[in-house]
Amino acid sequence: MRDEGGYDRCVVRWPLTVSLVVAACGPSVAGSPEAGSSTGEVSTSMVDPSEPTASGVPPAEDTTGTTAPTSTSVVDDTGSDSETTGGPPTREGPSRILVFYTPHGFYQDQAWSGTGQSFVLGSMLEPLEPWSDHLLIVEGISSHAVDPEGIDVMDNHSTASAGLLTGGLLGTGVNGEATDFNPHYAGGPSLDVVLGEALAGETLLSSVHLGVRDPSPTSLPLGVSYLGLDQPNPPWLDPSTTFELMFGGLEDPALDSLHDAVAGIAADDPVGLLDAQLALAAAAFGHDVTRVQLVTVDVGIPSIRWTELGLRLPFHEVLVSEPSLQAEPVYVRWGQSLAALVGQLEATPSASGASLLDSTLVVWLSELGSVPAAHSRNAVLVVVVDVSGTMTTGRVAEVDADQADLAATLAAALGVELGAFGHPSLGAAPIAELLEVSGRHRSE
Repeated sequence: MRDEGGYDRCVVRWPLTVSLVVAACGPSVAGSPEAGSSTGEVSTSMVDPSEPTASGVPPAEDTTGTTAPTSTSVVDDTGSDSETTGGPPTREGPSRILVFYTPHGFYQDQAWSGTGQSFVLGSMLEPLEPWSDHLLIVEGISSHAVDPEGIDVMDNHSTASAGLLTGGLLGTGVNGEATDFNPHYAGGPSLDVVLGEALAGETLLSSVHLGVRDPSPTSLPLGVSYLGLDQPNPPWLDPSTTFELMFGGLEDPALDSLHDAVAGIAADDPVGLLDAQLALAAAAFGHDVTRVQLVTVDVGIPSIRWTELGLRLPFHEVLVSEPSLQAEPVYVRWGQSLAALVGQLEATPSASGASLLDSTLVVWLSELGSVPAAHSRNAVLVVVVDVSGTMTTGRVAEVDADQADLAATLAAALGVELGAFGHPSLGAAPIAELLEVSGRHRSE
């Protein structure tokens, strides 16, 4: 369908929508024959995107800890678990986080306008409108990457992506010499890895990194997830393999339809892959396989050709050579994808009767500023969905901070004392004005 602006509006399809229904019956081992009627039943099914959830939004359809779980428990939105999982102690606030990363910044006019509580969502974020009271849009988070040898790396895509979730901490350069383009790996673990270690019990995957990437490999360090110094944490890219790694140890007939839905998706079908990865992410939270997930779409120099959305060139070429109108269907589709996942989490009850969304932070990040002047790295994209009341939502917050401070803030919202994180010169510290509830750090 073509709009008045002259470009094709994408018609969103949700072939991999997953409907998760977790029985609110107290902690037990999901799929365990001994659990009987107390087992948290999780059903997966195709869902018509025309049928909204209670929020009016259709449900949605390589990493650390690669050992498949031997057991899981029904999710408890207060953060408590059965002894089977060895999970964290009971506490208030969110106990899970999903970070959704998209590359190369965003178009401000497509994201939002206004500030404070007076804001209007643009086409990119409009799908999140049903949760506008629970949205926190943070303006003023700058992205700094500090090269250990003092090389000016602020114009490099690779250092922007490497520094986004690592608090600006860079490792060694690929070519080892100062050039106009000196791509770097990160110099320490990324936030998803650190939080995964803090939030996971012994029998869970500590964190999961799912990805949608161009099938053509790149030799440049352009990812955002790292295990440590110069150690990229590559995403799981094949949904069928991911399913086995996540759920291979579970005997749950309700997962059969999910397995069938994610099987056989072509590597050059980014829309289908995105649906599949989000379906797997929803199921992973529903079965308490992990409490920390990172879903990355493309890399620091985005190379996917979103042909299904009407784009013929690699996305990076579209952003640097075409009017913003050409890229809008992709940003809109990303917003719809995230909104569908949020709706799915909201529609999934946990053991206590609340929804998974009540205890999950959903965070959309991009490492660069507003396109086309994206290399400035000021006011990078930060959008948080938090229905728990832990963060100060329902507004656009203007701050003067960096990505290391943002990491400390998200950790604090999850009750985790992040401590020393990222490059020391950035001095990672929680941004108090973004936290409605502070000082809820996890006891040792």
